[in-house]
Amino acid sequence: MLERDRWAMRASASPGRRPRRRAATVVLDSDEHADPDRRRYFLSSLQPSGDYEAVIVAITDGSSRRYFSSRDGSHFIEVDELSFEQRRKSGTRSLLEIGEHELRELEGALIFVRPLDGRDPIAEVAAAKKASLEATRPLAIVPVTAPGAVDATTDAAAGGSADALGSGADA
Repeated sequence: MLERDRWAMRASASPGRRPRRRAATVVLDSDEHADPDRRRYFLSSLQPSGDYEAVIVAITDGSSRRYFSSRDGSHFIEVDELSFEQRRKSGTRSLLEIGEHELRELEGALIFVRPLDGRDPIAEVAAAKKASLEATRPLAIVPVTAPGAVDATTDAAAGGSADALGSGADA
């Protein structure tokens, strides 16, 4: 804004002569791009059609980077780093880094089940793994007898009733 006012003052000071325009420089928000621990969001789309595939969330976990993919915000799937790099370098998919504002617009346009911003994919994936392991565990342990083997409690009950019937038949 200040640069535009200076330009207007120079133009009015010498009406026949126009000041030179400076080359436009792109100023990046240093706080947003300098922080390696911030979450980064990537829009993954198939090439050459450009059809939407997923949103990939990159999170720093300790000293390493972890990547999580979601199609509609319902759940996350972890993507290993090698797969992420292959997606980035191959020509079959394009990865475009988007900011939080663009992410919110994308979630609204694609009608996401849940928003991705503010969620902890690491905890959600760990909870999903734990739930899947618990679902495969047996609910109760029931002893199974081999066919032809008779349990002592059922044998005594069967024998006692047979003796009672047998003694009644003799009389």
